[in-house]
Amino acid sequence: MDLERFREICINRCGLDPAKVVLAAFSGGADSLSLVVLLHRAGFSVVAAHFNHHLRTRADQDELEAGLLARKLGIPFISGGGDVPEYIRENHLSVEEGARQLRYRWLLDTAEKKGAQALAVGHTADDQVETVLMHLLRGAGMDGLAGMPDRQTLPIWGTDIPVVRPLLSYWRDETESLCKESGLVPLQDDSNASTIYFRNRIRHELIPFLRTYNAKVKNHILQTASILAEEQTILSDVKNKAWDTCFIEQRDSCICLDMDCILNQQEGLRRAVLRQAIAILSPGIRDVDFQLTARMSEFVQNPTRSGEMSLTANLWIQRTNDRVSLWNGKPGLIISHPQLESGDIVKIPEPGIYSLRGWELDIVEDDLQSAWNSIRSGKHTNRVWLDYERLQFPLEVRGGIAGERLHPFGLKGKSQKLSDYFTNHKVPRQARGNWPLVISGDNVVWVVGLGIGEGAAITPKTKRVLRFSLRFPALPPNG
Repeated sequence: MDLERFREICINRCGLDPAKVVLAAFSGGADSLSLVVLLHRAGFSVVAAHFNHHLRTRADQDELEAGLLARKLGIPFISGGGDVPEYIRENHLSVEEGARQLRYRWLLDTAEKKGAQALAVGHTADDQVETVLMHLLRGAGMDGLAGMPDRQTLPIWGTDIPVVRPLLSYWRDETESLCKESGLVPLQDDSNASTIYFRNRIRHELIPFLRTYNAKVKNHILQTASILAEEQTILSDVKNKAWDTCFIEQRDSCICLDMDCILNQQEGLRRAVLRQAIAILSPGIRDVDFQLTARMSEFVQNPTRSGEMSLTANLWIQRTNDRVSLWNGKPGLIISHPQLESGDIVKIPEPGIYSLRGWELDIVEDDLQSAWNSIRSGKHTNRVWLDYERLQFPLEVRGGIAGERLHPFGLKGKSQKLSDYFTNHKVPRQARGNWPLVISGDNVVWVVGLGIGEGAAITPKTKRVLRFSLRFPALPPNG
């Protein structure tokens, strides 16, 4: 292997600094052995890190021999392990996925403790081809078909330390040749030959079959992945602009997007925005396939009666009157909807700031011209203006009463059942009982966050106005 070419890849494509430590994942196989050899020869300060999965009878012996190999090369060695069988039982994972998660968790944690600039892994061009085929068979989009990047961060593990792949341009037979030429005998993992595992079936069955159609199929797949990765860099600007336009906020368990913005996106961009929301909220989901994004897009356009839908075991999507929210776990009402405690009545003796179960209702006298400049179409959201002199203090904020009616602004004095009003505004049924209403005398003057009533709407005769703003404490009011 050309050492200068390898060094150039490390510096320019993987972003490595020769003066800083690199932690290298080291199983002792041909790929990882070649990786540490090349990093060492290219002048990088490398530490070999071996993770013992405790899956094979020779796992402890492999750990011992990996340490001997590293020391023979004069490379510092560190090892650790995890109970993969127990982990996959507790988390209902496949052996492949459970082993991968525990391995990366330990490697990245070790890299952080050692002050390493990056974690280097020995993925080769063969691994890239297998990865692309795995994604293709699972129905992934362009992100998956572009394969693994030379450098990436994995936020699921809560660290900024990047994972780098300096061997993505080299084939497996090249790493085997390097070991042979260097007089090194790599460790052999018998499980690599087992077709129980999905990747191994692709390696030992699918790729040989594809080569009967085209002997250079691996090269062509690698080239296609490279082309798609380059095109992704161009498309990313468009996707990022769509994301910036649609994104509202992120909280611990959910990401909120602007519903109108999402609906106005072209289908491809709508799905891209929804995929990005999943990637941020649940980075552990490896393949967001066509069916999943298609279900999400369809739900955004035609929501279920409840306004929410389960996507995976722990991932939900919810649509409210002005938002589309992705949730880790079943959607909560307080964050996405203003809610009162059941039976609560909040007295409003005068303008001021009042608490509504985590939300805040801010009432302040405002400039009359500002009120007239606002949109009075009846489609107000979290900020409205009402005629001060038409309000009867003290006001009340309470939930709806069975059979209650209101006179929505814009219906020219006609009344409407509150239940029908909620239906028209697509309020989920489970959120209706404790939805706050602002009451003046016997009139509903504001269905909080949805629209105002005729009883206190500003008119040409209005002289003084009150501005009512609803907000979650961490957020500015919108409207």
